[in-house]
Amino acid sequence: MSTENKKVISVAAVGMDQQGRQLLMMVFSGPAKGHYQLIDAVEKADMVIFDRDHWQADKLWQHYREQHPHLPTIIFSLTPLESHDIVVQKPLSVANLLNALKKAEQMPTTTSISTVAAEKNKVRLATDIAVETREEAFHEFCGHAPDISPDNSVENHRLFYQPEKYLQGCLQQQLLLAKKKTDINGILFTNLSEPLILLPKLNKVCYGAGFNDSKLHTMASLPMQCHPSRIEHFGQTQTELYLKQHRLIESSLELLLWKMSLWTARGRLPQDTDLNSPIVLTRWPNFTRLVVTPYALQIAALWMEKPLSLLATGELLQIYQRYVFSFYSAAHSIGLASAENGNNHYNNRHNNQPAQHQKRGLLRRLLAHITG
Repeated sequence: MSTENKKVISVAAVGMDQQGRQLLMMVFSGPAKGHYQLIDAVEKADMVIFDRDHWQADKLWQHYREQHPHLPTIIFSLTPLESHDIVVQKPLSVANLLNALKKAEQMPTTTSISTVAAEKNKVRLATDIAVETREEAFHEFCGHAPDISPDNSVENHRLFYQPEKYLQGCLQQQLLLAKKKTDINGILFTNLSEPLILLPKLNKVCYGAGFNDSKLHTMASLPMQCHPSRIEHFGQTQTELYLKQHRLIESSLELLLWKMSLWTARGRLPQDTDLNSPIVLTRWPNFTRLVVTPYALQIAALWMEKPLSLLATGELLQIYQRYVFSFYSAAHSIGLASAENGNNHYNNRHNNQPAQHQKRGLLRRLLAHITG
């Protein structure tokens, strides 16, 4: 498909629910700058986005490829998949979606029959796995705890965790110390399997090549003690010298804290978080760089429009509480979200705007935030 043609690219979504379609429309209108449009008719589309995690994905895929064997296709999937089509693994990020769309524009519009048959079998097998592991895939970031009643004090205790007992808390403690002591330019952790040095003034982190997401995930999940004797504070000269002597990978400190808090919290909240206080979001998260958890865009838009309690947010959006808690924990870890002081109780939410009116305006607010 040629990119020289300046026409708007028509994209059809197969197997995607209304929530997913709304997210595509937001990206197309915002970060994609109107270069793509979402349409219903597959036969009129220039490319297709197929959600492999639909409960009838096997049948949908077979019918789709029988009718349109040559159409460039992007597959959204919770689980990894080897495919001749373009696969974007969930949780989705805006950057990954935009890259996939650009690749789809370059795809040829002819595909051999043998390739189509092979893809049928691959998706059939992968769909069986996805049905069994849907919740387990989201468990990495959001856990799988059921919702609790706001009045059940016995259940409430399992909603919380203590960040200070994990690596997340240790990182945050050291960053707070660096704010107080302005001569700290680098914070080196010497008790980990690979070098890790925080650069708070640059909002960056550097670490050894062996520090992949799998290892960080494991470290984030295990309780640990933060021993001051295993942490070194560097001034500017020491920091520059250390970075020259070691070949390290540079990344965003904000991204590290965001992922670390998701892995540690797993759908829980920092200890002493008030379930009934309205949540304030100070700015729109940079979702092009951060992990986008389920319904993160909707939650962010809601809180940017008006502070709302954690429990009220879940009920208004009709989503699992753990999705709300995960997003809050991550946003709170980088200073984007906090609970207001006050007595705005969960049961008083009906005194606000009617829920249906708020839900109708949610897409408009999301579009406004994404397009800036």
